[in-house]
Amino acid sequence: MTGSLHEKNGKWQMVFYGSAAVLFPDKKTDKPDKKVCRWISSNLEATPRNKNIAAKIMFSKIADYDHLEKTLNERGTLHTELDEPALCCSANVLFTDFLSDWLNRKRGQIQQSTWEKYEIYTNRHIIPYFSELGLRLTDLKPRHFADYYQYKSTGGRLDGKAGGLDITSVRGHAALIRTVLNDAVIFEYINGNPAQNVPVPKRARTNAKSAKNVYMTADEANEMLRALQGEEIYPLVYVTIIYGLRKSEVLGLKWDAVDFEKNTLEIKSTVVKNKTIVYKDTTKTESSHATFELLPEIKDLLLAIRERQERNRIEYEELYTQSDYIFTQPDGRLYRPDSVTRTFQRSLKRHGLPEMRFHDLRHSTASILFDKGWDLEAVKAWLRHADVETTSNIYLHISKNRKHLLAAEIHGTFIAPYLDDNNDKGKK
Repeated sequence: MTGSLHEKNGKWQMVFYGSAAVLFPDKKTDKPDKKVCRWISSNLEATPRNKNIAAKIMFSKIADYDHLEKTLNERGTLHTELDEPALCCSANVLFTDFLSDWLNRKRGQIQQSTWEKYEIYTNRHIIPYFSELGLRLTDLKPRHFADYYQYKSTGGRLDGKAGGLDITSVRGHAALIRTVLNDAVIFEYINGNPAQNVPVPKRARTNAKSAKNVYMTADEANEMLRALQGEEIYPLVYVTIIYGLRKSEVLGLKWDAVDFEKNTLEIKSTVVKNKTIVYKDTTKTESSHATFELLPEIKDLLLAIRERQERNRIEYEELYTQSDYIFTQPDGRLYRPDSVTRTFQRSLKRHGLPEMRFHDLRHSTASILFDKGWDLEAVKAWLRHADVETTSNIYLHISKNRKHLLAAEIHGTFIAPYLDDNNDKGKK
């Protein structure tokens, strides 16, 4: 269940998004798990002060809806069978029509954040491209998708900037297309998946500046942490780089994930955003769910945060937004995932530090651990990757300091070089 505030007719309106059976319990429906919106007025004038009060009311309503949804799930009343495609199974079905129908059927059957990502891929990129071609499902050939991936990799941006999409985005498009066409095979629209074995082109890098990721050494990370000590975002940055967390994971940390007696910190919740903000009691993958030892410095930091939240509750009184989350703004409101990176980058700029993305903190954790002598399996376990290839291919970076140590280690391993000067003179 998610919610947001909107100003309408001079009032703060609460907009909730969730299952029909939860938001409209008095209405009968054949699809109780269908995702719908419900507008509820807070009856508060649209002023900045009242916005905080309306947000508090909204989070309370979300908690009530979540409790009702849990009850309905336990009864098994929210589950509906997967719908078959609404399109007539014939040779004349357009690929774009099938894709659009597939997206509509998946709404409510997959996580909201995932569905929103698919919607962006579909409506902003894939459908506009293939609509011009007018291809039916039975017309599709591997070359059509090879051309599409090449186009998006080299010049298919929609924001007017030069170059193509990030290779990760293109791979996301390819994975979605393969999944959609696999369903077309299952429902016997086509006999085989024409996109199954089409590779995504790799983007060539001509110089070191083209590398996008930033990897800090331990000294550079400490320099950054010292500079950001007075910034509001400092605690998020500190915990992130210690444990190598994803932004969604550090924002999703709740107080029930911390055991101050057993000294453990559990990664089990996330906060993500594509089009809307979704608070999930799940992690990105099964391997992402893990329990860390609560390091002494992290324990001290979290205890200080808890004390500060208690002071803020008293100071802000009814304007304070209650929640179970560890990292909140002074008035208790939760951080928006899309604003964290901007806040982080502004803080770096204020202190004259190199520009980087928030996710580069996770890259830096991997590089620093590798510099400390950790092997790939140990780094993989700390970052909670599903396989070691992800760790080695994406996150590991050999720093200049590490290269210097490697050079020192190999020095003297082999005998000194020998050149026969007399022999050379005899050849002249």
